Amino acid sequence: MKTDGGAPEAVFVYGTLRRGQPNHFLLADAYLLSDCAAAPGFRLYHLGAYPAAQPTGRETDTVRGEIYQVRDRDTLTRIDALEGFPDLYDRTETRIQDESGTVHVARIYFMRELPPHARAIAGGDWTRTSPAPPPDDR
Repeated sequence: MKTDGGAPEAVFVYGTLRRGQPNHFLLADAYLLSDCAAAPGFRLYHLGAYPAAQPTGRETDTVRGEIYQVRDRDTLTRIDALEGFPDLYDRTETRIQDESGTVHVARIYFMRELPPHARAIAGGDWTRTSPAPPPDDR
């Protein structure tokens, strides 16, 4: 997938980059393809202030989110920085299905190793959870 003069790159977002979330401003110049999409083969985890997806390879595990077309390299660079790529999060291209059944190939950010306090989010939708404070380590 290309940007800067080529075809826009699709990005699947499931946490703080979604509409109504604190980092959505980074997608101000992106085009919303679907606000009701699913990434099969991933499970979503609550980490406190933000979620993390992790690949499972099981089609029954699904993360819910939005798909955007990003048209410029600067936006992708800012998203990489927010996600801590490649140190905190990694990324891959995967199949994302929207509400109409159309399958898109999009970039998804994921964590290879989760911290011990990570808790699975039932249903895979970050916006349907209430943020919980991180555990007290005392």
